[in-house]
Amino acid sequence: MQFEAQRRGYAADFPSAEHCIVLVEGQPAGSLLCAELEAEYRIVDLAIVPPLRNRGLGASAIAVALERAAALNKPLTLSVRRDNQAALRLYHRLGFNEIAADALFIRMRRPMRK
Repeated sequence: MQFEAQRRGYAADFPSAEHCIVLVEGQPAGSLLCAELEAEYRIVDLAIVPPLRNRGLGASAIAVALERAAALNKPLTLSVRRDNQAALRLYHRLGFNEIAADALFIRMRRPMRK
C-alpha cells in the first residue's frame, strides 16, 4: 500500500517524470525517477535494493541523471532524508551541495559543469 501511495503521489507531482530500472546482469536492482522542471532536472526518487547497495549502482544511476541534466543545460537536484548518512556521503562525493533543509530533508544541487 505504501509503495502504491508513493507512486500515485509522484505521478501527481511529476506527471512527465522519466522512470528507469537499474539492472545488474539483466535483473532489476533498483529504480531511478527523474523529472525535468523549469529550472532544474530533479532526481525524484532513487532506490537500490539493500543487498546490492555500496557497489556503485547509485553512483552509476546518478551519472545517467547528470548526463541528462547536462544535455538539458540544467543543474541536477534532489532531496535526501537527514538520517540517510550513506546517501549523503555519496551525494557530497559526487559534488552535490546543500541548498536548503528542514527537519526531515536536505535539498541538494549539483552545479552545471562549464
